[in-house]
Amino acid sequence: MRYAFLLRSGLAASTALHASVAFATPAAAPFTGTTYLAAGSLLLTMGALAGLLVANRSLRRELDRRGMEREQEQGTRIRVEQKLQLVREELERETQSKREELESVQRQLDLVRAKLEAAELRLDRVARVDEATGIANRRRFDEALEQEIKRTIRERADLSIVLCEIDFFEEYARRRDEQRNDQTLVKVAQAVEEVFRRAGDLVARYADTRLAVILPATDAAAATRFGERVRKSVWDLCIPHEASTAAERLTVSVGVATSLPSKLHRVGDLISAAEIALRKAHEAGHNRVEHALVS
Repeated sequence: MRYAFLLRSGLAASTALHASVAFATPAAAPFTGTTYLAAGSLLLTMGALAGLLVANRSLRRELDRRGMEREQEQGTRIRVEQKLQLVREELERETQSKREELESVQRQLDLVRAKLEAAELRLDRVARVDEATGIANRRRFDEALEQEIKRTIRERADLSIVLCEIDFFEEYARRRDEQRNDQTLVKVAQAVEEVFRRAGDLVARYADTRLAVILPATDAAAATRFGERVRKSVWDLCIPHEASTAAERLTVSVGVATSLPSKLHRVGDLISAAEIALRKAHEAGHNRVEHALVS
């Protein structure tokens, strides 16, 4: 629309120029009509060209203006993109820094957690290990026996325990110092533990002078043989015992008890049967193995 207006303006200017020339020409000039027509056409053409030049200059100015606007917009966009890139890079640096901090904190937490777990394991072991002998303590024995009772009922299998006691240990201890007595207890515990190598067997310190052994899936005959091996292993230590009425060396009396898979029994039933068998061994002169079935 703007360019059409400029062109019309140029044509109008050309027409006005033609008219002025026509009026300014004397009427008596010796020119023919053809001459006037040619001159008018020339003037009209020149006017049109002048109008086109004006329109062209206006168009060029418009194009230059729009070009400058586009350059300004492009410059603004570039500056905005550069700022956005700087912000993005800064955010990435901050994110990476926070990520590294979090990873460092996580590593520290993992290390602390590992230390806590190790400490818990040590505490758990200490809580279930007899300090004097290094074998399982009464707490560990009771927990394991409870589990084995449940498993025996579920699988309908035999379960036996061996309960052994050092004969006349009080008389032995009175003739020796505390360190020597502790050493003797350790030797006896190690000798008993050497007898049992099967997975699931557990040797524990049941009381001051008593050791107990859990024998999963073991019938009465096999449990009695294990009891005899326990008695012999302590006998073979050849530890002198001057105050014993059973022998001139340290001995143990052994009570063995077995629960049958066809009956349901409590932990106390099995322990009571083993204590009854142990009492029979004492009454029979010590340094013996006796067996009892859980009734």
